[in-house]
Amino acid sequence: MKSKVPLIILCLFFPFIAVLIHDGPSKKVLWAAVLQLLGHIPAVIYGISQVLNDLTPSLAARSASSGVRPGWQATRRARPLRVA
Repeated sequence: MKSKVPLIILCLFFPFIAVLIHDGPSKKVLWAAVLQLLGHIPAVIYGISQVLNDLTPSLAARSASSGVRPGWQATRRARPLRVA
């Protein structure tokens, strides 16, 4: 696991760049840039939350390794009951 301390420090000054380094080019970077334009504090909070959030990649890796779409069992329809 890489150290996240430099990214957190970068979040204090340039949150959208820290999110770009952490996640790569994505919609999250655009959200961080928009929040930076609206106010620095919301962008810092969003940036730190994205840098510290490791839940999403681990769930994606686990579902990719199992070969089952996440939530597939929850969306599957039950078979109708047969009345004799």
